[in-house]
Amino acid sequence: MKYAIVEISGRQFWMEPGKYYDFQRIPTELGKQITLNRVLLFNNNGELLVGKPYLESVKIQGKILEH
Repeated sequence: MKYAIVEISGRQFWMEPGKYYDFQRIPTELGKQITLNRVLLFNNNGELLVGKPYLESVKIQGKILEH
């Protein structure tokens, strides 16, 4: 199982691939790609990476969709 714990607007979120998340505090336009770079922890099918505080080599990408 892949997942990441990411910090967004001072809060921590558990994120998984293919899931929908509602973040109202990210100022961007619909349809735009975003990159989240404050990754605190990343589990890549059992390979666990822990940041100090963030992982410099891991970025999470997503797309802003209308709900």
